[in-house]
Amino acid sequence: MPQPVPMPPVPDVRPREMIPAEQLVAILGHWSEGSAPLYEQLAEAMRAAVRRGELAPGVLLPPQRALAGLLAVSRTTVIATVDLLRSEGWLHSVQGSGTWVTRPQGAPHGPSAGPPSSHRVRRLIHESGSRFRRTALDLGSAIFDEPCWPSGVSIDGLRDDLDSLARLSGEMACGVRELREEIAEFLTRRGLPTTFDQICITTGAQQAVWLAATYFSEPMRPVVVEDPTWVAALDVVRSLQCPILSVPVDRQGLSVLTLERLLQRTRPAMVLTVPEFHNPTGARMPEPRRDRLATLSAEYQVPVVEDLSLWGLSLRPGGDRLNSIAACRPDAPVVTIGSFTKLLWHGIRVGWIRAREDVISRIAQLKVTVDAGTPELCQLLAARSLPVIDEVCARRTAHLEASLAVIDDWLGSLDPAWSYEVPDGGMSIWTRLPVGNAMEFSQVALRHSVDFWPGNVFSATHAHGDRVRLPLGRRLDYLGEALGRLEVAWNEYLGR
Repeated sequence: MPQPVPMPPVPDVRPREMIPAEQLVAILGHWSEGSAPLYEQLAEAMRAAVRRGELAPGVLLPPQRALAGLLAVSRTTVIATVDLLRSEGWLHSVQGSGTWVTRPQGAPHGPSAGPPSSHRVRRLIHESGSRFRRTALDLGSAIFDEPCWPSGVSIDGLRDDLDSLARLSGEMACGVRELREEIAEFLTRRGLPTTFDQICITTGAQQAVWLAATYFSEPMRPVVVEDPTWVAALDVVRSLQCPILSVPVDRQGLSVLTLERLLQRTRPAMVLTVPEFHNPTGARMPEPRRDRLATLSAEYQVPVVEDLSLWGLSLRPGGDRLNSIAACRPDAPVVTIGSFTKLLWHGIRVGWIRAREDVISRIAQLKVTVDAGTPELCQLLAARSLPVIDEVCARRTAHLEASLAVIDDWLGSLDPAWSYEVPDGGMSIWTRLPVGNAMEFSQVALRHSVDFWPGNVFSATHAHGDRVRLPLGRRLDYLGEALGRLEVAWNEYLGR
């Protein structure tokens, strides 16, 4: 008679709070890209999450039916996964109490569980140890695939500046003066009087948001974000452990009326908005709404951080104007940030902050605690590009228009059709599914080796479950192949 396999000893861990199914799916990441049976891939992804410390012992798993739905697998697959992990000692179940995470004897201990990884973070940091990993075509990143330099500007063209760069290295917390002067002149020409000492250069727009949020944040004071909003902004605010308040976005950007009602009840530490070609909706805030937002900032003395990183990527006539909220009320505590990463190339991590001199001085002190300075070579590339940036904008806009035509044709071929409104500008379109749930659909798409970001990851409240953001910056051949795979996945999803 075969001997029964001994079960692991009952762990000395009691169940705690249940993890939301959406959060667990984000932690699992690209779990189903391989060719092994789905239950084995799911089990491996959960083991890895425990080793990383993202699933701590005692965390209750969501109901199997809910988890199966969001993972777009059968309940049988989830049951098989749970049975396997339970037999190995990674999970423990008690009837009436649910199933919770444990850790087998001898298994390596990961770090203490910290803030949960977002959808974005999990896709930036792939688990290198998984034997199931393979690369999917990426429809999640809203970037241009290739660099775009103005005529006469290139890395090779800066060779003569290398000696001077060596002398500059590490000396300027606020950045290379040439770039700060170019940005100040650029903003002044477009209606926002600025001097170079009101500018601090940052390592991309995300660092600019982090610096501003760190400067303004206070314990227990909430930060107001748009809903939906830029995913990295949510990551920044969550990393500071600030309470988050959401204000909806419509076709004209942030709802200032809703914000005003909120300010009548509470005093947030800051408001973060993307008035120029909002990410992900593509909306452009009109001047009257900007004026009102600046007035609210002045009246309530609530700092507003405006992100102009997508300036210049217009899909509407007259969209090349720069209408800064800070220019509407010079007495309002408005901080302006921008970036060269979207326009020039995602490998050039150069951003900037424009604020009062005293604010810039404090922000520079914060910056030197996290890096020794933004690379000077990248700063010089940006400085030489800015005076002729209109050339870059024109070339990038032409690519966005071509991509929009490709996606429009593709959307028209779907049955039932997805809906969307042509954005004012930016690098993506915000589509609505006629049926189903975008996170569930994303799981099916991964099995066809195409990745996109479902709408709920752009929301602090996990709203917009029927939305999908599609990027406009990818190469047209790449975009066409990815959309072809996505259509196959969509038809399979409809069949479920």
